[in-house]
Amino acid sequence: MHHFQHKSYNPFTCDCHSFVFGFLNKVAYQGFINWNIITVVLLIFTKGQWVSKWAVVRAFGPFLLVMCVGLFVAGWPFIVELAAFDGLGIFHVFIFGFFLLAHN
Repeated sequence: MHHFQHKSYNPFTCDCHSFVFGFLNKVAYQGFINWNIITVVLLIFTKGQWVSKWAVVRAFGPFLLVMCVGLFVAGWPFIVELAAFDGLGIFHVFIFGFFLLAHN
């Protein structure tokens, strides 16, 4: 925590994920000392578990509700506009690529 207390938050280089894998490296979690954003995501996808079925509903429920209402009210143009608004995920691909290249 002392390492991060004087750092400025930056969504590209110093965010909550940096804190997590910094901690995992510090304690050598599972005997592994090269944690980065990719290994943390892989750990979540391979070892993560939902706390309960209600947790799944709370996590995905709002998204599914908005999608269902949007499809009901506007139809398929809603999906097209949502994709255009999101930039077809280009920003997310850029962020993922940045972390993949910068932290390996």
